[in-house]
Amino acid sequence: MKMDTLQDIEQINKGLLKLPLNKVKEVLDFVEFLQFKGHKLEMALESRRLDPMADPILKLMGMLNIEPFADDIDRELYGE
Repeated sequence: MKMDTLQDIEQINKGLLKLPLNKVKEVLDFVEFLQFKGHKLEMALESRRLDPMADPILKLMGMLNIEPFADDIDRELYGE
């Protein structure tokens, strides 16, 4: 951990000790919310990873590299 992070944690701990119990519970709720939000984002990113075996369109894309689909495609598209 960075030194700033450790200092931040120490400052948070000191601040928590000064709060009434109901406010400490609010802080805990907020921490849990941030953890949930981070987990939810990770799950969303994980679900977006492309899996050719699970996606029929991705399976077909590889087939387009073979003849006759790929034959002289650059010349046809770009005039090269």
